[in-house]
Amino acid sequence: LRKLEIYLKKEGLKENSLSQVFRTIRAIYNIATKSSYQLASPADYPFGEFTLSNRFEVDPDPDFIPLEEIRKIEKLSINPESPLFDAKNYFLFSLYGGGLNSKDVASLKWSNKKGDIINLKRSKTNRKGKIHITEPLEKILDHYQLFTGSNPSNYIFPIFNRSIHITEKQRHDRFKNHRSEVINPSLKALATMAGLNREITSKV
Repeated sequence: LRKLEIYLKKEGLKENSLSQVFRTIRAIYNIATKSSYQLASPADYPFGEFTLSNRFEVDPDPDFIPLEEIRKIEKLSINPESPLFDAKNYFLFSLYGGGLNSKDVASLKWSNKKGDIINLKRSKTNRKGKIHITEPLEKILDHYQLFTGSNPSNYIFPIFNRSIHITEKQRHDRFKNHRSEVINPSLKALATMAGLNREITSKV
């Protein structure tokens, strides 16, 4: 656990993310010790000395959303012609994709899709990664295939246009404006429609 902590800090993970990683590992280990298959022994419990309380300087109001609130957003029925429909898909695609940031979602092209895998490079770390296309992801992709899937060079989502947003600055400006003028207001509206007592932005 200490080696993993050192490694993840070198990779640039912040305190909130570190806390989530180790709390998840601890939860999985606890489940494993209670398994009827004896997947792990309580005697080997690694969090006795590696305590999590006060180990990381966690933001008291982190940008996260509980699973039950995600389910409420999933169940919203939105007109496909509404910008709320696209914002909902961007948000859920980010979650289903393992926490992709919204810029990475916007930058995906059909050429990134190889069978049931999406290959990508994360904008913040410049590291390559893969996403396995699960059924919820596939459903979203199937929708946009009809509109943008005619050319592998096209962006999957209708945020960037490959014929217009050519330079990095053009893409940066386009994404920044679209996020503040369309995506975030739409996510705020979706949160209200779902009855959530919170604001949602593309950073959640």
